[in-house]
Amino acid sequence: MASASTQDTIPARFHGKWAQGAENCDIPGHQQYRIAANQVGFFESRGIVETVRVDGDYAAATLSEQYGDAPPTVYVFYMAREGEDAMRLRYDKNDRFSVVRCPED
Repeated sequence: MASASTQDTIPARFHGKWAQGAENCDIPGHQQYRIAANQVGFFESRGIVETVRVDGDYAAATLSEQYGDAPPTVYVFYMAREGEDAMRLRYDKNDRFSVVRCPED
């Protein structure tokens, strides 16, 4: 992302409810993600956006996620759009995985 720009929010083209397979769109669980301008919602927590590097259909959001009384965990959440209703995600150096856009509730 050599030509990436840095901003404070995740761009609208990444927003929405996403799941690992359409079969997971209606079942709340760890396979669902709700991406908004200022946060990424997970099943049991949410990551608050600190900064975002954006280059076209690619974005890397630095998130701060709080678990109970522990200090916040800071990591990078990568997003790569693959058409209107598909995207790849990755947490830091973990494996990439694919998600599909779900209908909004």
